[in-house]
Amino acid sequence: MRSRRSFVPLFFIVLVTTAFFACAPTAYAEWFLPEVRLTTNTADQMSSRISGAKIVYSDQRNGNWDVYLYDLATGTEKRLTTDAADQSNPAISGTRVVYEDRRNGNWDIYLYDLATDTEKRVTVNTGDQIAPAISGTRIVYEDWRSGPDIYLYDLATNATKRLSTSHRAHTPEISGAKVVYLDLRDENDIYLYDIATSTEKRLSPDGSDQGDPTISGTRVVYSDTRSGNSDIYLYDLATNSEKRLTTNDADQYHPTISGTRVVYDDDRSGNSDVYLYDLAAGIEKRLTTNGADQDLPRIDGSRVVFVDSRHGNDDLYLTELAVPKLSADTPATVGYGTVTQVSGTLTTATGAALVDRTVTLSSSSNSVLWIVQSELQTGAEGAFSFDTPALTKACYFRVNCAGDTDYPGVASGRLLVKPKVYLTTPHAPASLDARTLSTAYGYLKPRHSAGTYPVTLRFYHYERLASGAYRYVLRQSVSARVSDYSTYSKYQAAFSVTAKGKWQVCAYHPAEQAYAATYSEWRSFSVD
Repeated sequence: MRSRRSFVPLFFIVLVTTAFFACAPTAYAEWFLPEVRLTTNTADQMSSRISGAKIVYSDQRNGNWDVYLYDLATGTEKRLTTDAADQSNPAISGTRVVYEDRRNGNWDIYLYDLATDTEKRVTVNTGDQIAPAISGTRIVYEDWRSGPDIYLYDLATNATKRLSTSHRAHTPEISGAKVVYLDLRDENDIYLYDIATSTEKRLSPDGSDQGDPTISGTRVVYSDTRSGNSDIYLYDLATNSEKRLTTNDADQYHPTISGTRVVYDDDRSGNSDVYLYDLAAGIEKRLTTNGADQDLPRIDGSRVVFVDSRHGNDDLYLTELAVPKLSADTPATVGYGTVTQVSGTLTTATGAALVDRTVTLSSSSNSVLWIVQSELQTGAEGAFSFDTPALTKACYFRVNCAGDTDYPGVASGRLLVKPKVYLTTPHAPASLDARTLSTAYGYLKPRHSAGTYPVTLRFYHYERLASGAYRYVLRQSVSARVSDYSTYSKYQAAFSVTAKGKWQVCAYHPAEQAYAATYSEWRSFSVD
């Protein structure tokens, strides 16, 4: 196992335990596409981070450490920093890259904006600031001005905030408004700081050392020595529960997480390999099998980048999960109380049908909390079709396949279905006199607040146009007031029209957050 566990110039925390275990599981070709070597320079490239198609890393080819970018979309490499001092440990979010820089005699945090090709100094304190991480406009880092603490710099406000006060906090990671870090105030423990609430919370239990924390959404992963070796654990902030992911007697460390996938270093084969744990499928997979060391993996979606020493130096390699393709579709608008279908197909990454695979339909009112509705097996051509519950308000749906020993899991995008309201055809007299006050009414589901005016009556007169053609033309709109009626609402409005001839009226309910715009059927009447 390599003695290097992470790359942080002058400042690092190392927990080294060595164990070897001869048996390694088979690497399933269906799970991963062939690995690709990204860097070929004979100097070292390491400390990589990935965001979408962009990978940033530290590179020593110029005699010092510089920050480079590799763009997977174009297959091109670009040097971002050119100062003669060291720039290292980059992190990326979207088009923003942050890194450590020593040009001013101490370590500062700098920002490089890929959208504008401009560089900006973020920290100016004469103490050392290192180990940056970024999410959106928020940059967190380890600051040594009064001992190692975690600080936040927000690009949106240009404000700096100290998050920890223990003077023993290290290596922060951030996802949205949540920051995790290693704190040595008692033992090596994992702490969470919630920027939204300005609160700090200890996540890991007493009695053992934890390290290497990273976070994705509400999931935190870290290494833990409670079993006598280093294992990977997961803490779910949504459920406040902890779960052990690895049980092999060798060491597993350096985890990173993206969604439901965790990658980490593993020493069971006598060298350092990269493994993946799929939370949705509950399956562990070996990514690398070369006899040299492969370690320090980073994952974003289905892409994993890692450091590889097979050529005598440290290079960057990439592997991608061979994620199946899951297409799903459903009508965007349906009638009130309607059962509709979510249909689609499941195929391999290369387009071959996946037959007799379990797929699951889930629903959500807010696209955050999901409830499983039903599951079924894919049929011929990998096809599936679910019936939804009867829809009486807007609902999100998604289809997922959890994955198995043959293929990784996959989920469809969110599908939003909005029902129309239930809106009956207005009741109105079949004939009436011009300028006579009359009443039109009907019924509306769901029940609306009594005394409000959610429905508009639209009156159309049949008349001759300038072209000589005849058609119904909108001539009048009247707001209808609702009142409670049984378990729903009754709408009603008084109206009068002046022109004689044929008329039609319909009721209209505009679109709302939970409902699509709705027109009733037409009611015809004549005016004498």
